[in-house]
Amino acid sequence: MLSQIRLKIAEKLKDRDYRHKFFRGRAEDEVATQLLEFRKKRGLTQQDLAEKCGMKQSAISRIEKSSYSKWNFSTLWRLAQALDVRIRVVVDDMRDVVREYEVREKRATVHSDKLIGASTNDFPERLEAITAGFLAGSTSSQAVQYRNLQ
Repeated sequence: MLSQIRLKIAEKLKDRDYRHKFFRGRAEDEVATQLLEFRKKRGLTQQDLAEKCGMKQSAISRIEKSSYSKWNFSTLWRLAQALDVRIRVVVDDMRDVVREYEVREKRATVHSDKLIGASTNDFPERLEAITAGFLAGSTSSQAVQYRNLQ
């Protein structure tokens, strides 16, 4: 019998310290992932991009790692200009964000309950549909990597 995996992120996000660490990590991850994606969409190597914005290839490599967060707005603007993309910063009220995660988790629970009760014949298709639906609201590199596997 399948069991549900409940991450309870919404509950964890009620803790102020946890949510700030969580969203800092997400932001770092999203910046790195999006820059990497756009570089590849433009058909550029790291060296090509570095030359376009007057940086070293090693700096581009570091920036494209989600664990790196020492970039600044000046650096992001240089990269944005070279990639011809817009940099956008969104400031959200954490109460709204926690509610959004609560809604997502409720939807995921309803979908997983349906999945667990389903016959095993259509399990792969149902799992795919649920996973795709849950990841659609996420821009984390894990979601992007999952989408790229398809």
